[in-house]
Amino acid sequence: MANYYKLNISFSVRKDLQLNEFSALSHLVNGAGDMPENLPDHEFFYKENVKNIVSIPYVYRDFTFGEYSSSFWIAEMSQGITILLPGIKDSEGWYQKLKFVDWLCTFCIKDCFLGYISQEYDEYSVSLLYSVKRKLYFKNSKDLKYLNSFSTGEPL
Repeated sequence: MANYYKLNISFSVRKDLQLNEFSALSHLVNGAGDMPENLPDHEFFYKENVKNIVSIPYVYRDFTFGEYSSSFWIAEMSQGITILLPGIKDSEGWYQKLKFVDWLCTFCIKDCFLGYISQEYDEYSVSLLYSVKRKLYFKNSKDLKYLNSFSTGEPL
């Protein structure tokens, strides 16, 4: 069964990126350049069919400007990633998108609140997303007691 999801994240990025990390971020988030041949070392690139990984601007190419936002930047005074994706049908489910967010956590400057992901079929179900030690953690808005690891499911 397909899900509809909404993903909203924004955070500061470390400046010491490797060339392949910078190239992958530029391609996937901004739609600029090509994917590097030497892919970053993360489960997102091993578990997914890399040939089918496309940039966010490509996925949202039929949307009107302003209906989504996807940007990665490094400037003298600031650097960051902001991704605001509206509900879109996803036959693989929102879990696949969290693998991408888990990879993005490796670029966080510090532990922080990233944003949220919500599912349309349950309007009250919102997962709050956090980066802790450059790993993705989430907390269901219905049960704010525990912060759980995305990769292991264990509470922090």
